[in-house]
Order: sequence, then structure tokens, then C-alpha cells
Amino acid sequence: SASSPSGLDYRKTVIIKDMEYIDSSTPAIVDTDEYVATKANIERIISEVNEYVDKYINHIRQTSVLHIREFERHYQYSTLQYFHNILGLNC
Repeated sequence: SASSPSGLDYRKTVIIKDMEYIDSSTPAIVDTDEYVATKANIERIISEVNEYVDKYINHIRQTSVLHIREFERHYQYSTLQYFHNILGLNC
């Protein structure tokens, strides 16, 4: 059977400020195909997630406000609302 293609959901982004939460001594359990695809596309992923977070910050700070439908489509269920303190968005 053919496997379904994987994708990244930036709405589930978690921001980690303190590197103590990262345990590099324990290997992560990741599907091999997903690992290979991530490694091959890491620059694009970094760029896209940075853009996703920047658009959110700019909207919340009202420096570049998105249309309400666009904001809801991309950020209504986003985890970023829980990281305002880390993002410097103490609203």
C-alpha cells in the first residue's frame, strides 16, 4: 500500500526558549522517510516557520494587519497564542 504524503502544520508550532528542554542525548523516534524529507527541506522549513511567526507577531502588534479571514484561516487554532511572553507580545 502506498503511504500518504506527510506535511507540516505550523499552527502546532512550539517555541522553546530554554535549551534545557532539549535532550540531545536521547534519539528522537521519527519515521525515516519524514526524517530524510525534513533534512532535504530544512532551509525551506526554517524560512516558512519564521515567516509564519513573523506574520503573527506583525498582526498582533498591528504593524501589518491581516484580513480577519486570513488571520483566522492561518492562526485561529495556532499555538502561538500561548507563547506571547516569549515572543515579546505582552498584550
